[in-house]
Amino acid sequence: MEIKDWINIFVEVICNGVVLAIFGKWIDIKMKKSERKEKTHDDIVDLFFEELAKLNKALILVNYTVQFKRIDNINEITKLLEENVLKQWIEIITFYDTYKYDLKEFEVYYNDINKAWLEFVQQTTPQMLGKKLQEFKEANQKLIEEIRKKY
Repeated sequence: MEIKDWINIFVEVICNGVVLAIFGKWIDIKMKKSERKEKTHDDIVDLFFEELAKLNKALILVNYTVQFKRIDNINEITKLLEENVLKQWIEIITFYDTYKYDLKEFEVYYNDINKAWLEFVQQTTPQMLGKKLQEFKEANQKLIEEIRKKY
């Protein structure tokens, strides 16, 4: 072999090494970007789950307050709901609206809970109010359950 052949082999080895190093760096950057995106998505779903859990807690609080204090006045019950449940429901609506892209996979269940809320607020009798509130709570629990299944 001549020196020219050795130089060609050496250049090819160096060039292939550089190309492989660049390709490896490019793959590494893509992987890190994908991991960051996935972590952000997971964090958003976790925070949404926490907000739903707070809503469930608020619903339980109102229910047991009404039962424990034997409240039958619709105005008092409405006031309790406004102070506890409505505030948390607005937080969930705001959160979902802000992060809708990341929560798209739960859209069907979110629409169900939203529908249950709209039916609940249209009620005028205590019996129907209680029934629709229970349906709202069940829709919330279904959404919580779906998030748990996937995460």
